[in-house]
Amino acid sequence: MLVFLYYATAFIIFAHGLIHLIGVAVYWQLAVVDEIPYKTTLLGDRWDIGVSGTRIFGLLWLFGTIGFVVTAAGMAFRTTWWQPVLLGTTLFSLLITILDWDAAKFGAITNIIILIILFVQQFIL
Repeated sequence: MLVFLYYATAFIIFAHGLIHLIGVAVYWQLAVVDEIPYKTTLLGDRWDIGVSGTRIFGLLWLFGTIGFVVTAAGMAFRTTWWQPVLLGTTLFSLLITILDWDAAKFGAITNIIILIILFVQQFIL
């Protein structure tokens, strides 16, 4: 049963990473997603980063994708390094989701849950 939960968790981490691709697609104007409108502002429209800044912000979402996918692969192959990579990627992802809270609040909540699980896991295992 624990093995199933371990691999299910790896799959959820992988899926969370793929969801970051939505941010890439929206902020690079590759796709239109009704729930995440293209805009050039962050922090509840308080910070206008312009078109170039928005493309860079989209690139940050791609880094999140890469981090979560690499972590999931590390988990699947039972590496020793996946936990610190997951911690760093999750903190990074939390930062970018907070910057665009209106569009990414559920991603931020997911990141907080991941951080709680990582913290609790340190005391259980």
